[in-house]
Amino acid sequence: MARARNIKPSFFQNENIVELSFEARLLFIGLWTLADREGRLENRPKKIKMSLFPADDINVAEQLENISKLGFIELYNADDIDVIQIVNFVKHQNPHGLEKDSELPDQNGIYTVYHRNPKNKTITGNVVLVTKTELKDFYDKTDNFSANKASVNNENSFQVHDSNGNNGNENTEEHLDNSSETVLISDRNALNPESFNLNPENNNCSSDDERTHIQNSNEKLFEEFWNVYPKKQQKKTAFEKFRKINFKKYPFEKIMRALEQQKNSSQWLKDNGQFIPMPSTWIHQERWNDLLELPPNLTLHEQPPLPDFSKFIELRGDW
Repeated sequence: MARARNIKPSFFQNENIVELSFEARLLFIGLWTLADREGRLENRPKKIKMSLFPADDINVAEQLENISKLGFIELYNADDIDVIQIVNFVKHQNPHGLEKDSELPDQNGIYTVYHRNPKNKTITGNVVLVTKTELKDFYDKTDNFSANKASVNNENSFQVHDSNGNNGNENTEEHLDNSSETVLISDRNALNPESFNLNPENNNCSSDDERTHIQNSNEKLFEEFWNVYPKKQQKKTAFEKFRKINFKKYPFEKIMRALEQQKNSSQWLKDNGQFIPMPSTWIHQERWNDLLELPPNLTLHEQPPLPDFSKFIELRGDW
């Protein structure tokens, strides 16, 4: 299903993108509308051509390779599915809360799913990463809608549907392919040109500047966290958890102070760090809130007594 996505003016000034042909640039933009909420779609050049260029003679497969060489997309096969991954898609796009979970795996065969409100199907929780074998179990336990429950096959990732128009409230009726209900989605910002920032330093939109700054800041903070955390495993999963932290509620400084304290705790030092939790687990469980027990040989010192100034007062005399 084709979806409304955002594009920024800086896209057209990106010095790497301008190396691509007109066809490749337009194809790259079109891929955003065909991709799911994680920026993935099946690598099916003929179907992509029929969706984006039905009346043009364009070699989509060749142009996909050209875009891939510049690092804007990744082409891979996982779970016997040829997939296109748009790099940094989740940083620059804000999919609607009702948009269904991706049916396609990442390069490691991991699927990205979400907990949802059972009444209106909006996302309510953090991202959950599962394998293909865990996918059905996740939907069975959470009663979330999936492709199977919605009777949607794998080809729906970029089927084009005509809009039903808009109403007096300037809303577009969009039949989401993951629900049998018609959902009203505001199109007020659907064509906002200030959202796909490939050149953030040249953007003059304060709200998007702030969002981009936060995204870049999260990456820097995570690298600082990662350099300090003693167990270096599952970095990608840890970052997915890290970027969901509410730093207004839990300041980064507090998290790092707790980490430094726990690094030196007897539990973490025991048996060469055998009991150090995985970084993704530590973040997901908000373990920075754990209270450390003091070692038995360490006690809190009482405040030392104040010095006796009486002798100095006697010696002072009548100054």
